[in-house]
Amino acid sequence: MARLMLILTILLWSSISAAEGATDAAAAAEPGEMTVEALRLQAEALYKARATGAKLYADKQYEEALPHLTLAAQNGFKTAQAQLGFMHAAGLGGAKQDSRYAIGWLGVAADGVTDPDIKKFFKESWNKIPKEHRPAYQGVVDTFVSKYGAEVHNVKCARTNKPGSKIRALQCMIYDPDGRLVTDTLAEVERGNLGNSTFQPAGAGPDSSSSPVPQGGPGPGAGGGGGR
Repeated sequence: MARLMLILTILLWSSISAAEGATDAAAAAEPGEMTVEALRLQAEALYKARATGAKLYADKQYEEALPHLTLAAQNGFKTAQAQLGFMHAAGLGGAKQDSRYAIGWLGVAADGVTDPDIKKFFKESWNKIPKEHRPAYQGVVDTFVSKYGAEVHNVKCARTNKPGSKIRALQCMIYDPDGRLVTDTLAEVERGNLGNSTFQPAGAGPDSSSSPVPQGGPGPGAGGGGGR
C-alpha cells in the first residue's frame, strides 16, 4: 500500500500542480465564477491526464495509468471511463475488482455519443447480469451518469475522422460555459495519437471475455464514487 501511494503521489504531481494553478487563478473571480485562465489551466490538466493515462494503459502499465484515468474519467472523458471500467472488471493495476464500479464506469462511457466498441462492450457486460439484479445495476449507472457524464462537465464528444485517415474515432473536448472550445494544445502537437481515441479492452481482442459477470446484486453503497 505504501508503495502504491508513493507511485500515485509522483504520477499525480504534475496534474495537481496544474490544478493548483487553476485554483489560484480562480481566487480572483467572483464566487461561483471561473476565470478564463483558470478554466484553461484546469482543461490542460485534464487533457494531460487523459493522454498520460491512455498511453500508460496502452503500454499495460495499469498501476501507473490508474490515477490519470480516474481523474479524466471523473471529468467526463468517455474512453478513460471505459478503460477504468475494464480495469475494475479485471482488477488491473490496483483497481478494486468490483462489478459495481465496472458497470458504473462502462455505463456512463456508453451513454450518449460514444465509441461503438464501448457500447458493444457495455452491452455484452450488461447481458451477463442476472435479470433480477438489473434494476439495481441500472441505479448504479444512473448515478454515475449524473455525477460523471460528459454534459455535467461541459465535455462534448463526437466521432470524427483521424487526420489523414477514413477511420472514425471518438473525440471528447472541453467547452467553456458559453459554449466555446477549450483547445487541447497537447493534442494539437500530437493530434494523430492523442486527439482521437478508440477503446479496446486491455490485452484482449474485440471478443474479450473479461467483461464483468456480476454474481449478485450491487449491494450496499452501489450508487457512488470513483472508488478504487
